[in-house]
Amino acid sequence: MSGPIVIVPIMTSVVSPTLIVSGGLLTAAGAIVAAAVVAELMSAREERMAKIKDSLDKYNAARKKMEAQERLIANEFAKEIQLLDEHAEFKLAAESIREIHNKYHALSESFLIKPLPVEAEDIDELAEDMTKANDETLQAYFKEVQQHLDRFIDFKEQMTNFNRANYDFTFEEIEGINSLAIDYDFTGLSKKIADTVFEVISGAEFLINNDFINEKEKKALLSTVNSVKNVTDARGKEYEKRLDTYYSQYLLLKSGIEERMTDFECMYKEYIAENIDYANMTGQTFLMPPRDKYSSLDELSVGLKELKRKSKDAMCNLYLQEQLDEVMTMFGYNVGERLVLNKNQKGDHILCEKKGDDSAVHLYVSEKNEIMIEVVGHGEYEDNKINNDTVNAKIIENKDLVSAEKTALFEKQKSFCDVQIEMVKELEKRGIIIGEVRHSDADEKYCKKILTKKFSAGDKKGDTVTEKVMRRIKKEKLKEINMKNE
Repeated sequence: MSGPIVIVPIMTSVVSPTLIVSGGLLTAAGAIVAAAVVAELMSAREERMAKIKDSLDKYNAARKKMEAQERLIANEFAKEIQLLDEHAEFKLAAESIREIHNKYHALSESFLIKPLPVEAEDIDELAEDMTKANDETLQAYFKEVQQHLDRFIDFKEQMTNFNRANYDFTFEEIEGINSLAIDYDFTGLSKKIADTVFEVISGAEFLINNDFINEKEKKALLSTVNSVKNVTDARGKEYEKRLDTYYSQYLLLKSGIEERMTDFECMYKEYIAENIDYANMTGQTFLMPPRDKYSSLDELSVGLKELKRKSKDAMCNLYLQEQLDEVMTMFGYNVGERLVLNKNQKGDHILCEKKGDDSAVHLYVSEKNEIMIEVVGHGEYEDNKINNDTVNAKIIENKDLVSAEKTALFEKQKSFCDVQIEMVKELEKRGIIIGEVRHSDADEKYCKKILTKKFSAGDKKGDTVTEKVMRRIKKEKLKEINMKNE
């Protein structure tokens, strides 16, 4: 012996530890991560998730403020621009204000389209940048637009009894202005009625612009707003009583929507945090899932439950990969390089080279956390094909090897036998419990060769299996050390 070794983790069943030898294949069935190790991993993950959620709270608050401000700037001074357009001498001012609107819309949009980072401290930094940009943008916007409005106000004051005080703007004052209220005429309404109408219109506008509202709720709100507008426009007998009825309907509708949206937003935040950590653990690029992916709280709950299951599997899989890297290093091999044999491959192929040796150890971790370890020949190949950047390795099968290569690899298999057994023992020490094990004699039929893509001096070689994750771990440890030293 020994040919390939296969360790098959079974997370849901108990297998009695046995050892069976039969040929060139060593199979360990029933390997699991020890409960104590899983508990420790889960504890560390929960702490990491708490940091991510806290950072998401800051980001969401900054984003909501920026989105609201973007809407406000887009809708602000709509009537004034219309009036400016009516006077030839002010058409240029109207166009200038539109250009100012577009400029500050672009500034806000540049932040809103930024991808969400995957590290808690980076999310915090983005949230701080957005908050700072919010304040600076608003101040600069008013400074620019006021220059054009001042001339218009001077002109209006000469023509009418115009009140300049109405154009002393602050953020708090413009925060309530919204597109639903812009074309509504409050003339002739008592303060009490006007306040009620404005509360309904502005409250509905805020809810309608929320990403977590559904179409049915939007239609109900718009229907209520139209009813309020119609009854106040028509006035008529006892219109105040009818307005009270619509106002009560609005409050009831608003309460139900806000309660559902709060629950949905809270669970969605957890869903995003899970996605971020899952991407970190698997080395994938994080992509923000669309907010309308789930139409109900029940659907989102099912999606979150499935993601948590995948995250736990990924956590254990990552631990297995980290321990494999460390064990391979102990026995003189390099930390594993991730292999991509084809763009649709399942699981992780890892190659651990040994300095000064033309053979290597090939590890395969399947989606079910099955681990296969085998000795293979190793070499490099050149690939000048365009659009083939993802694939970085290929396998030369047994039938394509020359006799001398098979003989040399066969000897490697035999000498690797004791190393394989020691590797399994070392994995067990690290909390990877092996159940049933099958081992077969070395055989030339298991001989194969893996060629890795040759990179030129200017090309960047792909990350190893754990490099991305280890960067995060080192970053967290460095942060802890800095905090202790403060």
